Amino acid sequence: TGPLSLGQTRSAIRAPGPLRLYFRTVTMLCADATHARVWSWCMARKKLLIVDDDAGSRAGLRDVLEARGFEVGEADSCAAACELTVSLQPDAALIGHRLADGDALQLLAQLREIDRDVPLVVLTAHDAIDLAVQAIKEGAEHFLIKPVQPPVLLAVLERVLEHRRVRRKQAAHHARERRDSIDPFRGDSPAIRQLATEARRIVGTESPVLISGETGTGKSLLASWLHANG
Repeated sequence: TGPLSLGQTRSAIRAPGPLRLYFRTVTMLCADATHARVWSWCMARKKLLIVDDDAGSRAGLRDVLEARGFEVGEADSCAAACELTVSLQPDAALIGHRLADGDALQLLAQLREIDRDVPLVVLTAHDAIDLAVQAIKEGAEHFLIKPVQPPVLLAVLERVLEHRRVRRKQAAHHARERRDSIDPFRGDSPAIRQLATEARRIVGTESPVLISGETGTGKSLLASWLHANG
């Protein structure tokens, strides 16, 4: 399909919330997609899952993605998508709104239980703001209206996969920090055991914590542990 008409563009600019953000994002991504780094980055053999009850839509997406070096898995239902997510372990998923045994909103919740980290992009032929809002609430990172032009699709995938890479890098960094941090609860004395119990009890709460004690008793060490684990 061709570009948006002038009337569609004006409606998009006036549209509230998610739909306006969608068009703004697409505009920026289309500009980025002309850069050669998008194509070279996509050739990194990422694994993608396409979920759609329309075989023709899946085939079109598969051809575009495989031509750019992606490994592609396909499913037409929620059940098949969940099974393939476990076996394929995709780096991202493209999900059509209507599926053989449900819809994208149902599948989003199911996939989040399997892998909370995988980026999910909803594709729909319905220009519906309510659906966009609900998809984001259910865990989708992007919402695209079909038919999607290849440069837009590839640019969106680049962005969500880069976000995933950054999240994983940050998680690994925090894990190393926790692993390398000094344990403030070394020892077997009753006082140390009581301190460990109290610290682990409050670490998951939002309450402010006051740490008092004499100089040299480890207040800063305990504060660092609470900050790293809270």
